[in-house]
Amino acid sequence: MSWLELVDEGGRLLARRDARALPCTVGRAHGNALVTSDPYVDPHHAEVALDDAGRLVVRDLGSVNGLRRPDDEIGRAHV
Repeated sequence: MSWLELVDEGGRLLARRDARALPCTVGRAHGNALVTSDPYVDPHHAEVALDDAGRLVVRDLGSVNGLRRPDDEIGRAHV
């Protein structure tokens, strides 16, 4: 079984979702599949899904702080 995990910057597990249940949403609102209390994350921040080739993709849902990879130099909120 594969898992999609939401972790904080220290690597602490915040939430876990079965990857077979994709797509799923990430945000602060309780209706999301992965919920975080991070103030830089919008209530409905992003959607995680598989593309046509089976690759994992993350799509911003119009969040204020956007998305970034951990190696991005510009500090933006990340999911």
